[in-house]
Amino acid sequence: EGPELLWKYEQLGVGYASAAVTDEKVYTVASIKDTSIILAFNHQGKLLWERKMGPEFSDNYPGSRCTPIICEDYGYFLSGLGVLYCFDIDTGALQWIKDIKEAFGGRYNKSGYSENLIVDGDIVICSPSGKEVSVVALDRKTGNLIWKSKGKGESNAYANPILIERGGIKIFIIQMTEAVIGVDISTGQRLWEFPMESDLHSNTPLYKDGGLLLIDGWRGRSVKLELSEDGRSLRYLWKSKHLAAEQGDVVLLGNRLYGADVANKSFNCVDWKSGRVLYKITRNSKPNRIATVAADSLIYCYSGDGFFYLVKALEGKYETRGKIT
Repeated sequence: EGPELLWKYEQLGVGYASAAVTDEKVYTVASIKDTSIILAFNHQGKLLWERKMGPEFSDNYPGSRCTPIICEDYGYFLSGLGVLYCFDIDTGALQWIKDIKEAFGGRYNKSGYSENLIVDGDIVICSPSGKEVSVVALDRKTGNLIWKSKGKGESNAYANPILIERGGIKIFIIQMTEAVIGVDISTGQRLWEFPMESDLHSNTPLYKDGGLLLIDGWRGRSVKLELSEDGRSLRYLWKSKHLAAEQGDVVLLGNRLYGADVANKSFNCVDWKSGRVLYKITRNSKPNRIATVAADSLIYCYSGDGFFYLVKALEGKYETRGKIT
């Protein structure tokens, strides 16, 4: 029958942000009349407060992009125009603001800045993507610059960054238009880069035990790399055409990857070690936009055509446990 509806809110406006959920509240960002709005709900769906922040991206695919990041007493989000906001999580009151596009000579592509932020300790990390500066770390309580990583002319893509640890180094990894890059967050030093074939990456890199998976959905391929034990170099492992979603990410359960294959209109199970397809399910329409997450060994798929699937991955097949629209 599908899950029971607990609550809903229908006055969000437009945008692409997801929800940030804490023990007490649910936060999201919306855009109403080209203005960013922070909203906070309790777990019963009651709107606790909403606060206007500033202008939001209004050109190609208008609306909010960045899901709020909540850390202790503060929340953070980046507008599509490149303005970073820090707000009080109890009231929504603005604590500080930083225009990273203006401050660091940043550039955005035709759909604006579309990445979530990374917060680690007392720093918030983001990528202005300028000719001279690619990534910056700011003091999360003041917005002051901690370090900046020199750019090589890359502009931003649409992929969310990840933060991993390898060889005692915390590494900020993000897919830009021309390459994926790794930056040591203690110094801002660029450790490595790997060229990509496309220029519009929309999928979050996936990391496990030294393995790094990159999805290049616009060119129809995925690439697995291996980080050296000290985290300072990369080695190519395999390339596959069977994990190639334009958007929506893939998930890893055990040693199996699950995600969409645009070219073949299928949702595939791929071996993490070899890149070999183990099995798949084929659809009549292209599954190019399937938001995919996993919990409790189940896969949750929200497709671009409005269907929400709950899937159990078995040894040689998928079992659909439920579907709603």
